[in-house]
Amino acid sequence: MANQDTNYREKLELLDKALTERVEKIKKDLYFRDQPLDPDFEEQAVEQENLDVLNELYRQGQEELVEIRAALERLQEQQFGQCERCNQAISTQRLSALPYTRYCKSCTAE
Repeated sequence: MANQDTNYREKLELLDKALTERVEKIKKDLYFRDQPLDPDFEEQAVEQENLDVLNELYRQGQEELVEIRAALERLQEQQFGQCERCNQAISTQRLSALPYTRYCKSCTAE
């Protein structure tokens, strides 16, 4: 299991790095806009929709980072791969697809 934990740790660290970079780029687009809104009302509406999408992507990215970092903590505490609800092992297939999941397939479905 130690080798498998190393693989999950590497995968989670890569996800953390890539997602952190993506969230930072989104943050720059959101908060460091140096251009005023277009004077055309229709263009303003499009720009606002784009900002709404960026805000949602930023929020989702932040939430995913929290989950990734919590999974890294579970690895450190040797509690990784154990469902937080029923305490059963999470399948390797599920962990391979979503390495930061907290719950087994059954508990997620409930």
